[in-house]
Amino acid sequence: MLLSKLHNMIKQKYNKGLYSNNYSYTYKSNVPNELSDFNMGQRNAYYDYKNKKHFKLYPKLLINFLNLISNHRLNEIKEYIDGYNYESKRLKSK
Repeated sequence: MLLSKLHNMIKQKYNKGLYSNNYSYTYKSNVPNELSDFNMGQRNAYYDYKNKKHFKLYPKLLINFLNLISNHRLNEIKEYIDGYNYESKRLKSK
């Protein structure tokens, strides 16, 4: 249930355009996205750094555990979080 709520919240925010300004993927037209999930996470961390001056905290351990028990069905979310965390650590060390 918690995962379903998380998914719905992310989808609503995504559809409102809250995750990036230049995102080339549009859900209605099914235009494929050329960025990997890892790269999307990196880009959004950079956006947060430039515009909000702080980073989001994602439940990495929980997602890794759920990904493991769900036969890797959460790989996209896991990769996004990995990219976001990688970029946020890189930007914090600047």
